[in-house]
Amino acid sequence: MPFSSFRVKSIEYVIRFSSAQKRFESRNKQSHIIGLKCSGNATHTLSDRKMRLNAGDVYFLNRAEDYIVDQIYPGMSFSVHFTTYEPIELKGFSIPAGDTAAVLNLLERIERSYLKKGTNAESLYLLYKLFALFGEIYGRKYHPTDKKLMDAKEYMNLHFKDKDCVDRAVELYGISRRRFCDLFKAAYSVTPNRYLTLKKIELAKSLLAGGELTVEETGELCGFSDVYYFSKTFKKETGLTPTDYKKNRP
Repeated sequence: MPFSSFRVKSIEYVIRFSSAQKRFESRNKQSHIIGLKCSGNATHTLSDRKMRLNAGDVYFLNRAEDYIVDQIYPGMSFSVHFTTYEPIELKGFSIPAGDTAAVLNLLERIERSYLKKGTNAESLYLLYKLFALFGEIYGRKYHPTDKKLMDAKEYMNLHFKDKDCVDRAVELYGISRRRFCDLFKAAYSVTPNRYLTLKKIELAKSLLAGGELTVEETGELCGFSDVYYFSKTFKKETGLTPTDYKKNRP
């Protein structure tokens, strides 16, 4: 779930981009890019690979990677440019979206919110929802073939609120904790402990969006030891306090 580990610093801009140039370069970018190829197709040549973007593809472009674009058929891309507190390890990619309507809907909502108020609680909330959707699309395309690791991850999905969750998952796999952590991070781009934190935060988002529980009740149900630690962790991961997230839910 690589997108769940992103900690957004700011949304730089939201843009519907098209170019008449058949070839152009993108170097020394200041922000990461996430978006949808709405029409046309193009090839992105990076230092170690080529990436084809076709109409209906979602894509992520890491600011650390320079590339040359060759347009095969000019078209339009709809994207969000954003910065994060830490570098992102995930390499750029393009994947058929499947349900482009859901992606387009979120992009349009982010655009409306950003044009009104810039980077704000609502636009960040919607961007994190877009990350979650991209995570689902990415997960359907790329998945580990290690059955025991997948079983351990499934155990963690079911027991992520338990204090001994990682220890039990390691026992289930049957290897050393250090080796398990290395394999888990290689497969899912996140450490086991961070994965559990992100699972708790995702549950917290869902509960807060419901609007029926207090912040204290939400933290307790998500497995946090106290409300202060819950609030601190939630803001660190989302850029919003639980109270702000609850107030700004669509």
